[in-house]
Amino acid sequence: MLQDSYKHVQLIQANGATFQVKRKRKGLFKNNPIVEDGARINVIYEAPEPESSRKPASEILQQSLAILTSTLTIIVLVDRAF
Repeated sequence: MLQDSYKHVQLIQANGATFQVKRKRKGLFKNNPIVEDGARINVIYEAPEPESSRKPASEILQQSLAILTSTLTIIVLVDRAF
């Protein structure tokens, strides 16, 4: 699995206290709980989305219009140059 593919981390202390461990820290100091003896750590992973081999229609349209615009610009420049 990818290193950052986990969704969240849950710490369950031996006395039953449960904490959600933050992935990102705010400020200069981490605000994560201390792991004591007998604690259990659950890491919940999310499956990566499968990459689709098909491009979306909007991307195909955008690329086609870019090629058409470039071609017409070259035709106009060549026409005016000669």
